[in-house]
Amino acid sequence: MNVNLRELEEILDYTPVICKMNPISFIYLQNVELVDENNLLFELDNPKFIHPLKRYIVNYPGNNLKYRFPGLELEHNPFTSEINYLLKDNLDYICKNCITNKTVTEYIKNYIINSNIDVRTVLLLLVDGLSYEDTKHIGYKSIPVFIDSPSLTSRSFPLIINKGNLVLFFNSKGFNIMGFNYWDINKTELSTEIFSCFSNEQVTSVDSFNNILDNLYRKNLNKTFIQIVSMGLDQWCHKQYEPPMIESFITKLKENINALTDVIPKPAFIFVISDHGILWKDRHKFEIIENTGHKSNPSMRYFTKNEIGRKGIPYGKDDDFWVLEYPYIRRAFHKNEWGCHGGLSYEESFVPLIIVEVK
Repeated sequence: MNVNLRELEEILDYTPVICKMNPISFIYLQNVELVDENNLLFELDNPKFIHPLKRYIVNYPGNNLKYRFPGLELEHNPFTSEINYLLKDNLDYICKNCITNKTVTEYIKNYIINSNIDVRTVLLLLVDGLSYEDTKHIGYKSIPVFIDSPSLTSRSFPLIINKGNLVLFFNSKGFNIMGFNYWDINKTELSTEIFSCFSNEQVTSVDSFNNILDNLYRKNLNKTFIQIVSMGLDQWCHKQYEPPMIESFITKLKENINALTDVIPKPAFIFVISDHGILWKDRHKFEIIENTGHKSNPSMRYFTKNEIGRKGIPYGKDDDFWVLEYPYIRRAFHKNEWGCHGGLSYEESFVPLIIVEVK
């Protein structure tokens, strides 16, 4: 039987249930416990056990409880802005039940292995600034990934790369390795880290996506892993006087993906992942924290650990960042800022993993 959140809450007042649901929907429920089937059976069938008044959802049920409790399916999408008020108290649970920027390359490896497809090309497109919310209707398979770090490029991209996890994996499988970068690989510490397992000869600096396509047309791409770093919507957070062209960017991203499918050998996989999402200023009502730094302070959504009067949630290595939850910011937006990131929110902290299988 299909139920909504309200109906599930009402049923739980009377009986434990077996419920098929997105695990993240669990944090929307009040005073509910996930219980293992064997533990619940022990409680139910032990005459000496005094049964407390608890609301149980059976976790990973087998056949023993199949006919003893209602079997339900929850119709609920947990990935909306409503989750903003639940993130702070459920971070550990979310990280255990979501793909994160720390685990996404392992997910990609297992996805390819479990597909049983003898792929000839695998392409990883890293996008600087793109929210899961903004790609819900992109038309490709899109899975929410939680950014388990400050939602900053300098922190998230290295965690996604995971010390060159995918490069080392495909290198061990005899794949050629190829990279494209909008930044000079030797000029920034971040760029060097993102391409740490690439030689200089394996990375090409480019100034446009067409430049990437031209390079790919000229290469033998059979059995090749390709990593591309590209600009996303982050640029509209910093010194842009024109409003963000979100829909135009999504359309262009789809066009770029389609162009890549035309040039790479098949069968192939294209994976698109972002380092962080963005809180757009015209979509939210923010609350400014008073007396927390000069109005020109660039870090709207976080403090560093050495700042006096820091507030927020300690995050990162040695708690070196204190991130603000929704809807707090440290200062007002400048006229040339259309969004912000660095804090903890649905919009900043959930990004898409777009998966395209090219047959």
